[in-house]
Amino acid sequence: AINMISLFALIICFGIVVDDAIVVAEHADYRASSLKENPFNAAKNAATFMGLPVFTATITTVLAFSGLVLIGGRFGSLIADIPYTVILVLLASLLECFLILPNHMYHSLKNSSKVLSGIMFQVKNLTKNLKFLKTSILNLLFNLIYSIDT
Repeated sequence: AINMISLFALIICFGIVVDDAIVVAEHADYRASSLKENPFNAAKNAATFMGLPVFTATITTVLAFSGLVLIGGRFGSLIADIPYTVILVLLASLLECFLILPNHMYHSLKNSSKVLSGIMFQVKNLTKNLKFLKTSILNLLFNLIYSIDT
C-alpha cells in the first residue's frame, strides 16, 4: 500500500525522473531541428549520446539512497520505505528513459515535422496575402492622393 512515507519518496524522485526524460528528449529535438537528422536517428543518437551522463547521475543518486537501507532501530524502520521506493523508481525511470522514450520521441518528431511543414505553408500563404493586401492599399492610397492633387 502507498503510505505517507512512500509518497514522500515518490515526491523526492519526481524531479530526478522528469529531468532524465527532459535531457534525452531535448537532445533528440535539438538533433532533429538543428542538426537536421531524421527523427529515427535523432531519437537513437540522443539516447546514445546522453546515456552516460543520465546513467551516471541516476546511479549516484541510487548509491546515495542505498545507504539509508543500513539504518537500524526505530528510525530505520520508520524510513525504510524511502530508499527502496527511490531506488525502484529511479531504476524504472532509467529503463523508461532509454527503452521507451526514444520510440516516443521518434513518433513525436516525425509528426511534429508534418505539423511544422503545414504551419509553414500557412504562414507563407498568409505572408503572400498580406503583401498583396499591403500593395493594394498602398496603390489605393497613392491613387487617392494623386487624384486629390490634380
